[in-house]
Amino acid sequence: MEWRKNETPANSSIIRDIEQKLGICFPADYLQVVKDSHGKQPTPNVIDFGGLQEKVFGSLLSFEEGCPVNLWFTYKSVKDVLPKKVIPFGCDPFGNLYCFDYRKSEDPTIVYWYHEADRITKVCDTFTELEGMFYEPEGIEEEVEKVLRLMEENEKNNFDSK
Repeated sequence: MEWRKNETPANSSIIRDIEQKLGICFPADYLQVVKDSHGKQPTPNVIDFGGLQEKVFGSLLSFEEGCPVNLWFTYKSVKDVLPKKVIPFGCDPFGNLYCFDYRKSEDPTIVYWYHEADRITKVCDTFTELEGMFYEPEGIEEEVEKVLRLMEENEKNNFDSK
């Protein structure tokens, strides 16, 4: 798996400031990745956990001010509905969040917060483990080819009927 790179590396003083405000230390494996890939997506980006299949990891939250997926802004937006010591670090395309769960330890586990049901599901124990869980769904190439064929047929049918 691979993370897309951000043109602007995360500012380490902003990261330390956020850690201080939250009273936590982000895991070292996460910090290694987020420095250059904050606000970016992994490839592949599909994951299974807790009985849920083919969930999408949209992107890491960014440390850039003004970014729509900014970590601090996201945290402030959901802090009253998330349990204390559950800190978002990633999102999916549907408004759900991947979070560090510090409730039991200073070494957080990874959890998924499904916002519509206000439900938290454990994903895995570490950020490194999370990275190893991403995969490309089988059959995706066939589905793309099928859609392209249908589009070509529609174009041909539209052209032939003129």
